[in-house]
Amino acid sequence: MTGLTKEKIMDVALALFMERGIRDVSIDEVCHELGISKKTFYVFYAKKEDLVRDTVYFQLEERHDMMVAFMGTRNPVQVLKVLPSMIDEYNMCESNYLRATYDLKKYYPKTFETVMSDNLNASNKAMGEFIDWGTREGFFRSDIDKDSCLVIISIIFNGFNSFAYDLSSSKRKRPSTTALVKTIVDIITHTLLSNKGWEEYNKAEDPSEAKNSKAFRLPRCGAHENRISE
Repeated sequence: MTGLTKEKIMDVALALFMERGIRDVSIDEVCHELGISKKTFYVFYAKKEDLVRDTVYFQLEERHDMMVAFMGTRNPVQVLKVLPSMIDEYNMCESNYLRATYDLKKYYPKTFETVMSDNLNASNKAMGEFIDWGTREGFFRSDIDKDSCLVIISIIFNGFNSFAYDLSSSKRKRPSTTALVKTIVDIITHTLLSNKGWEEYNKAEDPSEAKNSKAFRLPRCGAHENRISE
């Protein structure tokens, strides 16, 4: 199993989960894509749920790394202005992502609850640091009560997640994830920006230009070539 790592297994599994959902992808199929035996697979994972858990966290870490790289070259106002365009990149696979998330919630509820809790805590921490950053730079209002702001933002995103992951409403007319995110970011922008922030906002780069950034990476919608020679 030369060259085989957990990351390669997760990479292939994530592509399959995004393409067909978690429930319909078997360990046999993951092994086939990798060109390995189930015996080799079980060296790394005792059961499918362990792979599912690690794969979800793997994807979240990738998105976090993408955001860190993106924010490293911009100020807080520029990040707010182009954030919805970043979501557009993921919207290409919106139905795939929702199907995979639905399967996670239905068939692995404990893993889903743990992931959502960890993701919420990480998001609150990151948002708090983001507000501190913008305030230090003078782009955000100094009279904002950060703790109250974080509570409101958390409520908004919890409502967003509940709606986005509720596939029972898929037959009804519903706004796209991108449209919802744009509205949420617009609310946050109007809440946070100071006069200096609005001056910067009006001269910040156009969102379409941000897509040329190396920080933008397409989501994993299809299988990758990761076959291993045992």
